[in-house]
Amino acid sequence: MTRGPENCPCGAPNTTLRTIQGRVLERFRLADGTSFHPCQLVRPLLKTATWIRRFQIVQESVSAIRVKLVPIDGHHPGPDAVAGIASLFAPMPGITVEVEIVSDIPPGANGKYRPYLSLI
Repeated sequence: MTRGPENCPCGAPNTTLRTIQGRVLERFRLADGTSFHPCQLVRPLLKTATWIRRFQIVQESVSAIRVKLVPIDGHHPGPDAVAGIASLFAPMPGITVEVEIVSDIPPGANGKYRPYLSLI
């Protein structure tokens, strides 16, 4: 969150917000110093792969992202489906994406499921 001007233009005594950025810990940093929130990838991911039951997007380094996918019971995605997921990341130059089909994504140490995780 970035605070806006001290005084709201309407005259209310409340502070204003300029932007809402999401959790800073979940932002992915790139080699050029920019960052983005991985939630930007969720809508295209779920629209492309309706067979996903659960996912986790993990940034392993500034140039490597692993996408873990748990398919809906009984669904076995083929190579074309997996390649389609990797192609969602094509607009991000310099990023290597590995898609991994897994049977489960365990919760973190605090017991909560994290859909995004940066290891850097």
